[in-house]
Amino acid sequence: MDRQRRRVVTFGEAMVRLTPPGNERIERTRSLDLSPGGAELNAGVTLVCLGYDVRYVTKLPDNPVGRYLVRCAREAGVDTSLIQLAPESEGRCGLYFLEEGTDPRPSAVVDWSAGRERSNLPHHATGAKEAFFHWVSTQAPRQSSPRLLRT
Repeated sequence: MDRQRRRVVTFGEAMVRLTPPGNERIERTRSLDLSPGGAELNAGVTLVCLGYDVRYVTKLPDNPVGRYLVRCAREAGVDTSLIQLAPESEGRCGLYFLEEGTDPRPSAVVDWSAGRERSNLPHHATGAKEAFFHWVSTQAPRQSSPRLLRT
């Protein structure tokens, strides 16, 4: 397969995952491990591992947490040139806690971001030439979202 035909663009919310070490319960732990997360970022990293060229589009706060997520994506081989770092006043990144299960207890997620407005689509992400589009969203797209889909 030609590399030009193997280009993928993902866009959506990058999140920070906090997980107690060693399958501990959140209410019993004294420390948390920090990891990048978010469906589109995770999918992009997986596609890089499968040999695809992946560009990731999102908007993150220009603070240590946002820069951490950019670094993690870049280190995984994802093209981060379309990530917009914006002032913190324009929003924060998502945050969730993952309590990893162990038999017989299943894993549990606490979404610390629930209920907040997600505005993670940068204004400069227009003009892409990719042919396949897939979007996962747990909330209604913002009014600015349709202009990203125009060809």
